[in-house]
Amino acid sequence: MGLDMLVKRAIIKELAQRYQRGRKREKRRVLEEFIGLTGWNRSYGSWLLRNCQSLLPSFQELVPPSKIQRHAI
Repeated sequence: MGLDMLVKRAIIKELAQRYQRGRKREKRRVLEEFIGLTGWNRSYGSWLLRNCQSLLPSFQELVPPSKIQRHAI
């Protein structure tokens, strides 16, 4: 059984920071870890880790505006 999509998103967010900051060796290690956890291929995994900021919704997109306004008061 594979991982739930929410778990995969959490993994992407966490590993993408390390991937984007790392040098070539660190990027290779992070990518291998990511591929081992998710089962996706290397090219798709590296693309996701490079572009995750534009792909994953922000907190405000996940929570309806009415709830954000209630907590802001």
